[in-house]
This record gives sequence, structure tokens and C-alpha cells, in this order.
Amino acid sequence: MHAYAVSYMEPYLNKEAKVLDVGSGSGYLTCVLSHLTKKTIGIEHVPQLVQQSRINAQRAGAECLFVEGDGRLGYPQEAPYDCIHVGACFDGHPVALLDQLKAPGMLFIPIGKEEQHIIVYEKDVNGELQTKKVMGVRYVPLTSLDKQLIKSV
Repeated sequence: MHAYAVSYMEPYLNKEAKVLDVGSGSGYLTCVLSHLTKKTIGIEHVPQLVQQSRINAQRAGAECLFVEGDGRLGYPQEAPYDCIHVGACFDGHPVALLDQLKAPGMLFIPIGKEEQHIIVYEKDVNGELQTKKVMGVRYVPLTSLDKQLIKSV
């Protein structure tokens, strides 16, 4: 899925682009994106994964920033972003992420609960949004750390 996401986002990935990877996990995709862009930020709510991501990036020679936080809110400190990738399923309309998207820009995000789809939001130069349902998928939910820990017990 990572390769598909990168190929889909490719028109927005260049050496001047700033990218946010929400739910960055181990940092694999964030590291890949860092080789294609000017600045890549991974946001993850599991502290141990943030630490491991930093180690993985150092080993890979990737220059990226990993921060701990609630990815559902994006990372406004570095906004706006040319491209935002989300690696877990969002249930609802991703307003905070869309607000942090440049014009032009792309948000690549799985959305849904029982029925999930990759949705691509593209913001044109005038800030107008176009939405495209790309394909059906099955992702873990994008949730709070507390809810994730409760479900895993």
C-alpha cells in the first residue's frame, strides 16, 4: 500500500514539498518520502514508535522529523503541507487536515468505519476541493492513544 500511496501522491512530491505522514508507525513511509521532498514530518501517538522511528530514520540516512501527537489534528506547527498521507482509517470528515493542506495540495486518507475507502482530496490553486473515492481498503482506526490501549487489553 505504501508504494501505491507514493505513486498516487507523486505529482505533489518534489524537492520543494513539505509532507505530513499521519500515523507514521515505524517511520518506513516517512523515510521514503523524505528522500523525495524538502521536509517530511511523521506524527504518531505511540511514544515507543516515535522513538523507534527516529532510530530507523538515522539508520536509513533519512532526514525527517518525528513528533508525538494526535494525528487526527494534524501538525499545525509546520503547516501548510503540499501533501498529507494518513496511515489509519479516519471516521468522519478530516477538517483539521484539510485546513493544513496547501493550495494546490493532496490529502490521501482512508475513511470509513465498516466500509472503508481511500479518499483523495485535491485542493486546487484557488482552494477549491475535489474529492475522489479511489478504492476499498481495510485499515486500523485512527484513534486516540487511550482508546487504542483500551482495545488492546
